[in-house]
Amino acid sequence: MKIFSKFAAAAVVATSVLSAAEVINLSDKNFWLPAKHVNFTENQMVPASRVMLRSKKLMNFDPAKKYTFKMEITGGEGSTKKALFLYGISPASEKGASYSSQNIQCIPATFTQLTSAAKKGDTEIKVKDASKWKTYSHWVIAYNAKADFSDIPNRSIINIPASKIQKVGEEWVVTLKNPLPVDLAANTNLRQHTLGGYYYIGNKMIAPGATIQENATITGQAKHGTYNVKVFHPAVKHGYIIMLFDWNNSKVPLTIKNATLTIE
Repeated sequence: MKIFSKFAAAAVVATSVLSAAEVINLSDKNFWLPAKHVNFTENQMVPASRVMLRSKKLMNFDPAKKYTFKMEITGGEGSTKKALFLYGISPASEKGASYSSQNIQCIPATFTQLTSAAKKGDTEIKVKDASKWKTYSHWVIAYNAKADFSDIPNRSIINIPASKIQKVGEEWVVTLKNPLPVDLAANTNLRQHTLGGYYYIGNKMIAPGATIQENATITGQAKHGTYNVKVFHPAVKHGYIIMLFDWNNSKVPLTIKNATLTIE
């Protein structure tokens, strides 16, 4: 009797674990905001052109859980190019206000302070340390930054890259590609952030006639300043599921079958 009780208890635990998993059918048109150019049939979706899908409801993400995306992606004939298919998360606030890569993707080593005030229209700023700054076109400037990253998501973004960086005496002079759009007081904290779109979990190039079995899991939490598609950014706590079909406009028709998101 005791042995039977142990097996029964184990079975209950196993059943509880299995039932705890939530499976979302991503092929269900009711999961998404209305999309005119996507044809939904049983367990598959076929976009007619370059188009983006976004889930209707805001989702909460728990890094302690596993989020597994599965689907079959097939490229049709009609082009010699490959189609870019992307999926992932459009990050948002708890109330659903969306934000972009530059609001959350920071370069920690670039944190510094203005040594003097900068006026709207200036094309140079002076900072304490720009030794880690870069003139990359996709690195822009966040102001009112915090050393402990508590400003992230930071919406105080100047979407202007640096065009020249040089040390002059005890300070650094950063030349901007375009004039400054705001006034900044002396000692304002700055940090470079990276431009981008969404938090992509899958990034696939689909050739005509090819079929890919996609299976990707995201879980755990990364540190600020890192980007790993298998781990949640610390600021990605809420958001919408997205899919971007033929984002490079290759004209390759795509078919997505049996798309699911399992949360466990």
